[in-house]
Amino acid sequence: MFPYAHFFNINGDKNNQSSDVLECIVHDNNSLTSSCIFTFGFYYVLPLSIIFLCYLRVFMYVRRTGYQVVKRLVSST
Repeated sequence: MFPYAHFFNINGDKNNQSSDVLECIVHDNNSLTSSCIFTFGFYYVLPLSIIFLCYLRVFMYVRRTGYQVVKRLVSST
């Protein structure tokens, strides 16, 4: 279940716009893998969480380096 599948569908009938609507159907036998929550989690929440963690690490590195520079400047004066 790819959330951007409608971009790859070439529909010759441009008058029927209702066929481009993505449906998120939950089946009884396989509700987790076919649900919208699974798709939303793996295509949006997971990448945003990884990006957030990377920016957090960069922020912590810059903060730690800034403290070290200030310590060196204070101790040298």
